[in-house]
Amino acid sequence: MTLKKLASALMLMSLAAPAVYAQATPSAIDPASIQALKDMGYQLQSLKRFQVTNSVTGERVLVDGQKLQHTAVAKMDVARPNMIHVNMSSSRSAREIIYDGKKATLYTPAQKYYSSVELSDNLGDFINKM
Repeated sequence: MTLKKLASALMLMSLAAPAVYAQATPSAIDPASIQALKDMGYQLQSLKRFQVTNSVTGERVLVDGQKLQHTAVAKMDVARPNMIHVNMSSSRSAREIIYDGKKATLYTPAQKYYSSVELSDNLGDFINKM
């Protein structure tokens, strides 16, 4: 899995709470930060098993000035070459994505609903299809 694909996966996980990003403003890109991400990507590419946890907090200001804080957490467990379990939760929703190299399943516990599709790809191809 390349750094670009890993970043795509983390972005996919972060979509669990899109309102969190509504108030974000772009800032200047720090070259040292980019290098740190590349170094992390090289390290992750060498691992057969790893876990990534992403926690995001944001706030939304209402018309009357009241501030609402939103949080979302995503946890991704990866076992190469083709297994992944993603658990995403926020105050509004919880979802799980499970991929065992043969089948991808999306589960929403609150609705007690799941959907599966047959796939037989490596993780990079799976993430591109997602």
